Amino acid sequence: MSGLLHNRGIEPAEREQFLNPPSISYYLKHLPPTFKASLKKAQEEITQAIKQNTPIIIHGDYDADGICATAILYKTLTETLGYKKVLYFIPNRFDQGYGLSLDSVKEIDKLALDNYRGQGGLIITVDCGITAETQVIKSAHDLGFKLIIADHHQKKESDPQVPVVLWNDSMVGAGIALVLSIILGLKDEQLLSLAGIATVTDLAPLKGFNRALVKKSLIILNTNPPPGIKSLLAVSGRAGGEVSVYDLGYIIGPRLNAAGRLDSAHDSLKLLLEKCEDETAKIAQKLNAVNMERQEMTQRMFELAGKLVVSSSDKVILAASPEFHEGVIGLVAGKLAQKYYKPAIVISVNGDTAKGSARSVAGVNIIELLRHFESRFIGLGGHPMAAGFSLKKENLEQFTADFIKFTQETVSPDLLIPVLNIDLELPLSVVDADLLKEVDQLKPYGIANPEPLFLSRDVGVAGSDFVGRDGAHLSLKLFDGQSTYKAILFDAKNLGFLGFDLGTKLDIVYAAAIKEFNGRVSLDLVIKDWDSGERLN
Repeated sequence: MSGLLHNRGIEPAEREQFLNPPSISYYLKHLPPTFKASLKKAQEEITQAIKQNTPIIIHGDYDADGICATAILYKTLTETLGYKKVLYFIPNRFDQGYGLSLDSVKEIDKLALDNYRGQGGLIITVDCGITAETQVIKSAHDLGFKLIIADHHQKKESDPQVPVVLWNDSMVGAGIALVLSIILGLKDEQLLSLAGIATVTDLAPLKGFNRALVKKSLIILNTNPPPGIKSLLAVSGRAGGEVSVYDLGYIIGPRLNAAGRLDSAHDSLKLLLEKCEDETAKIAQKLNAVNMERQEMTQRMFELAGKLVVSSSDKVILAASPEFHEGVIGLVAGKLAQKYYKPAIVISVNGDTAKGSARSVAGVNIIELLRHFESRFIGLGGHPMAAGFSLKKENLEQFTADFIKFTQETVSPDLLIPVLNIDLELPLSVVDADLLKEVDQLKPYGIANPEPLFLSRDVGVAGSDFVGRDGAHLSLKLFDGQSTYKAILFDAKNLGFLGFDLGTKLDIVYAAAIKEFNGRVSLDLVIKDWDSGERLN
């Protein structure tokens, strides 16, 4: 265990806290002083708004983080505090676009007029707003709105000029909404699970507060999940089993995201706010169907992108087309970045506007690269690993050429070599239930705390067979001279791999897990890389 912790940069003095994270309240006590001060000021502004019977409008975002953040704060204000003059607004990516904008302010003003027959109120942004333009802030002010901006995205050089800025880039938007809700008196423990889902889906590092939050969230999701999440797991075929980080990132998150990618995210938010399980079951069915449509569309766009890549650079993948659906370009960029292991930008051209989504690889800060061209964009925002932007179609060709040239000059080729971080080299015979029980103390796995990988040498192939839908995965029986082991190489056929001859000797890099089925316990290996001996020496 000490070797695994050392490889993760966990020093001896930190190990007990890492393996057994303290409570959420512990981390709240150790928040940065400036953030604490902003929390107190936000609490005062919200308390004053409630005393004055002022409308409060929560401005969220259409991804899983923004949806969870909106649900957390909305339920805290309406249920914990019992304040009913609360509205929420989730922008439509195709109408208002991302974040706090002139269009979203107009919609919020209309919302306040329609519901309360008066102008103004308190707008609280969650998971957006930190890059809001000055004219947007002025527009909101002129309409009688005060603003609290709660966000975690990368800042500009100066903060927006609003009464309160709640900014922390070490947690996600829903994490900030949760902390604010706790300060306001949060009593509904189920809301912690929503912040945990957002933390995983938004790829936050699972250390410190985030690790404690996700660990607590998994306990809640396995014992007393919110009705909407329970229905979403059921419709996804995951009812009854243990909910893991995998479910958060690959089952729940994509289904919450899907609606906002193709149309409106309101069904996803309704799922999290609804208490009736009959209703959540209906919404979950709808979201599941939308997610299937999203999966099919993403694959089509990915195949199209492979034919339309315009970048001649060996430092970036870039493709643009009117045929790209704006809602899935981020997913397509992610698949391209994974396939080619270099930053990828996919741009959807619609009328006079081009909207791009970028995904990167470790060590290449994509938002920093794009900021060198900030004056050319209509809007820009994001993280070191993911970003989005819009620009006029007439500027697209020049931007493309200049960005390719810039990345060619600035991105180190060493960062574009995929590397597997192997935790330990072990004989396969020592990888058993006792070892993995000890290793499981490192869970939950995620960003900054990946699932441990082991290297075992000179393992023989005793059998192989392609399995799964379309026979895409390779199932293996391995032999170490004493025992046989089950292993699988996912997506082998799409990697162009045709299988192993019986008796082939391999060095393998793998993740290992103990599986129980019908009372039988087995050791399953997931192959991440292999070689006949030379490549892993």
